[in-house]
Amino acid sequence: NDAFNFAEPYFYSDEVEPEVTEETIIFPNPVESGEIYITNTNVDDEYQLFSINGKYIKIIDKFYNEETLRTRLRIPEDISTGLYLLKINDSITKLMVVK
Repeated sequence: NDAFNFAEPYFYSDEVEPEVTEETIIFPNPVESGEIYITNTNVDDEYQLFSINGKYIKIIDKFYNEETLRTRLRIPEDISTGLYLLKINDSITKLMVVK
């Protein structure tokens, strides 16, 4: 019963505001398709993708959603399984896993 009482407000969107954070998050991670989403982005953000060995991977497409402040990146679907580094504006580096 305690678990139900704790979870119940989350089912009513007008009662609980989602937590606002300025952290940049990559999802899904691990990546299983050719799309990556990044939170808290700007339209003029620049992205570079590298394999863990330092090889540059070309990003196919970038789409910015100004309502959600999220960017969708399309990467090659034939990218090898492994660890990759996503560099954002030469200042933030995020580790991601491709399955």
